[in-house]
Amino acid sequence: MPMIMLHNNFDRVELRSLMGKFESVVKREQDRSLARHLRRDFIDSDPSLHNRNTVRTIEQLAKWCKTDGIYSEGMEIARQISRLLFGEVLDREALGV
Repeated sequence: MPMIMLHNNFDRVELRSLMGKFESVVKREQDRSLARHLRRDFIDSDPSLHNRNTVRTIEQLAKWCKTDGIYSEGMEIARQISRLLFGEVLDREALGV
């Protein structure tokens, strides 16, 4: 995985808001797992302690940052989440996902 720099001082209130928006626009229950994983890895625990779960969550977010079809509404919110956490939209191709 390429080096991705987390903004350690990201606004957790804004992240919660974006996660709520994401959950409200995705169509399927399984797609809401991104919000659950973000909550687990970036709200409920220390996000600077990257572990396997956090890496998988980052990869999942990257996938949502470049998608289409029924997922397009969630894509823009995923991009906002990515910018909040990392200062950029994650590139799923660069991450190999």
